[in-house]
Amino acid sequence: IMEWEEASTHIPDQLIMLGLPPIEQLLYDTSEDEDEDEDEFEADYKICIPSYNRLELFGNTTYQYLMLNNIKPDNIYIFVSTEKDYTEYKNVYKNVVYVTKEHDGIGAVRNYILNLWAMDKDRIVMMDDDIKFIKNIDGEVVRDLANYLPNFFYRLEEANLYFGGICLCSNTFYMKPNYTSTLKYISGAVQFYRVAREREIIGTPYRHFEDYYSCLRHFARDGGILRCNSMAPITENYNPIGGICEEQGGLEERLKEAEKNADEICNEFKGWVTKYQKKKSSRGPACINLRLNHQAKKR
Repeated sequence: IMEWEEASTHIPDQLIMLGLPPIEQLLYDTSEDEDEDEDEFEADYKICIPSYNRLELFGNTTYQYLMLNNIKPDNIYIFVSTEKDYTEYKNVYKNVVYVTKEHDGIGAVRNYILNLWAMDKDRIVMMDDDIKFIKNIDGEVVRDLANYLPNFFYRLEEANLYFGGICLCSNTFYMKPNYTSTLKYISGAVQFYRVAREREIIGTPYRHFEDYYSCLRHFARDGGILRCNSMAPITENYNPIGGICEEQGGLEERLKEAEKNADEICNEFKGWVTKYQKKKSSRGPACINLRLNHQAKKR
């Protein structure tokens, strides 16, 4: 198996189908549904991808990976916030949405998608624009997203939850073949939302740590968030070209804002989240990071 941490935009040849975990290891039992009509897993969802000045990178990573998974372009929507990006992306992709300037930053764009653009009852898959691939607990590249995505929404509905996603840990040693509904971190790289207008609207005021904030707010509102612990995305972490780093004026400015945001989030959700100093690694610089308390109980 190739060295994942050093993988470029090349997708390995040894692509395999994702095997779902044994039924007894799932959050709930679906054994009674085995003979249900296959229409249960129709592609009734929208993949929403905010992007900033990353036309080539997006095409070589997230979009290429979705095509390898037989995701239809009709289900993919790219959200951009500059006229230049709109013109360039529109020349290449089918569904490009221009987000006006008052929605500044990744958090604000996600707020726009979920609270203004999406329709009630929509199923939204929020993805980053720099996902090289998603790997499973066996260290293999997942190539069954066309079935996995609607299946995840089915699990959300069965658990009566509205937000979920996959873990971020790329080390398969720490992955588990199960789903959990406790307060565990769900990365902004891949998130699932069931839009329900009758429920309290959740928006984030942050550009950095907006995904932690979303985990905390949804846990507080719904009493749980659904995480698949057997899959993780491999992304272009802290890429200085385009994305959050360029939008925020460079890596140094992004890290300064991250520390400020961390303090505010820890103060708002005392006992549920703490901050710590993360060491430099091959995937990112030394920085302030957050840690969620998976033993937290809804207040």
